[in-house]
Amino acid sequence: MEHIMQSPAELTSNKQASSESGAAAASSSSANPMRKIIFMVGVAIFVFLAVTSYSVRKSFQSSDQLTAIKDLYFPVLQKIEANIVRLDKMEELFMRSVMLGDHDPLDEAQDFYKKGDDVFIEMEQIYPERAKEIKALREEYRRYDAMALQTAEDFLKNKVANMPEQTKRMNTTLNALRDSIKKFRESSYQNFVKTLASSQETVKLNLYMGIALGIMNLIFMGVLVFFIRNNVQMMAVIAEQNATLEKRVAERTAQLLAPAGH
Repeated sequence: MEHIMQSPAELTSNKQASSESGAAAASSSSANPMRKIIFMVGVAIFVFLAVTSYSVRKSFQSSDQLTAIKDLYFPVLQKIEANIVRLDKMEELFMRSVMLGDHDPLDEAQDFYKKGDDVFIEMEQIYPERAKEIKALREEYRRYDAMALQTAEDFLKNKVANMPEQTKRMNTTLNALRDSIKKFRESSYQNFVKTLASSQETVKLNLYMGIALGIMNLIFMGVLVFFIRNNVQMMAVIAEQNATLEKRVAERTAQLLAPAGH
């Protein structure tokens, strides 16, 4: 049998080539898991930023809704209720003036009217989106006050030619005003309820998104740990294989160099 003898330089070169090929294999094997880990981290960061941005936007929306409830709907509902009470009080004072033949209740009624008119002005400032409707209410309110005041004063001065007809027209104006105020109050209340429900839904959505984000983070951490553990195990196997390969190369080199020494 013919033996092929290699010089020490050739053996050293072969050993280096084997080591380099082993290192290249290790690098190639470890690159794929690392790419997966980097990809997972990138996806997690993107999802986290997207969910966080959406949650922050919803939080600002919820804050705006709560501010609208506090600064808009509550004050408007309170003021419109107060004007309903003033309107009832004005009607009572006009009737009292006519029944008693006294002018003082009319002065008191005018005080209520002025306060109610000021409230409508405040409502226009608070609720500019419905300023046109509020102005219409204010005009109806002014028209009723003028008609009721004129009717009461004419009655006190015995100037009413047709009292039943005048009273009927005054009551028609009053009922129309009450219906308008009632519709405005109901629509304002519906807007209040709708905004409150929307705010509650936003809070619930933020809660669910927070829970979902927490679960996603846990899943991501589990997957990341899985990939890292597999990568570490793979690196350990590759290192063991390289060590075995170097040992075999050293043994083979020793076997090949042994005859040359005799």
